[in-house]
Amino acid sequence: MANCPVCRAELEQAVCRRCGCDLELARRAGRAAEHLLHQALAALREGRDDDALRLARRARTLDHCRLAALIEELARHGWRYRVPEDRQLHQFQETVRKAADRVYRRLGTGLRRDVYATALTLEFAGQQAQFETDVPVKVAYRGGEFMTSYRIDWLFAGRLAVVLGEADNSERVQRDLAAMVRLARLEAGIWLVFPVGEPPRTGWVLSRRSGGNES
Repeated sequence: MANCPVCRAELEQAVCRRCGCDLELARRAGRAAEHLLHQALAALREGRDDDALRLARRARTLDHCRLAALIEELARHGWRYRVPEDRQLHQFQETVRKAADRVYRRLGTGLRRDVYATALTLEFAGQQAQFETDVPVKVAYRGGEFMTSYRIDWLFAGRLAVVLGEADNSERVQRDLAAMVRLARLEAGIWLVFPVGEPPRTGWVLSRRSGGNES
């Protein structure tokens, strides 16, 4: 804390020389928040998103700093910022990227989702990739299982889900894919959209057991 929160005078000691406000408790809170933020960052690096979120929230109750809010955002959506280490998963990603680029070059943007989906299926087949299409997601629950409304557009080798989203709603496809990866107990997923007037956009979703590096 560099300035007094009451009169904004520059602080040299715990008691403000201008207004006499005793800020020792505030300083202690700031130091405690800093310690919690160091712990939260360490948890993020280790992939412990739940711990990072909990620590960042505790830090924000002590000191409403921007860093705490940023760590919370990363912890809630950590899968957006990581890439897997597995070689085969990267090969699948390359297959998806090449197919999307070919479809984009040949068909352009602004078309309906089903047009891109059919074209991508033809591209994947042409690359001799091992995949299934329109795979329903089941959930194991209380000794049984039931079907959900989630469907995986392309499932590669039973490991990687690929889902094509609407052009103007990449946030929705990311959330849905994260749910599919978790419910189907897959290792990873790739979301894909064809924005109007822009090249295709893709991103990773990783399960907690797949591990990964920050991108």
